[in-house]
Amino acid sequence: MAELKALVDEINAALKSGSKEVNDFAVQDARTLFEAIDVDEAGALRSKEIIDDLKQLDLSAAELVPKLVSSIEPNADGLIEMAAFVAALDPKKYSASAAAASSASPSLAKHPRKEEMRAVVVAINSKLKQGVKLSGVKVSNAKSFFNAMDVDKTKSLTSAEISKGLQRLGCPV
Repeated sequence: MAELKALVDEINAALKSGSKEVNDFAVQDARTLFEAIDVDEAGALRSKEIIDDLKQLDLSAAELVPKLVSSIEPNADGLIEMAAFVAALDPKKYSASAAAASSASPSLAKHPRKEEMRAVVVAINSKLKQGVKLSGVKVSNAKSFFNAMDVDKTKSLTSAEISKGLQRLGCPV
């Protein structure tokens, strides 16, 4: 855990330096790093993309990057979404109190309704791949779905926005 914390600290220091670029995009934080790696704007990344592109940060502990990436919870398609990526690069995640809290609470992998939740995610992904329209905007991936649901453009979703977005997608809420 300590070695991953050191790596996360190094990544965050590189991002905050204001002088780093990944795929010719300036990166300042975990969100802009995700967006720079997500060159196809799919809203989710393959582990290999992350590992390959983090090399551009010239990290001293680059050999630990695969271990960090493998610790990130993928979605039902085996891809890493922005929320999981950003959470993995949060230095607070690696503090002693956060480790104690996470061991006290069940993860998705241990959740009793994991398969039901996974089925919902797969159904939503299936609908998105068909390319539906929400509020007149074509939505075909998680990123565009998120943006369509984020009606107040705060880059975060309220439970009401999520509920309304799922209803417009035709999912029972």
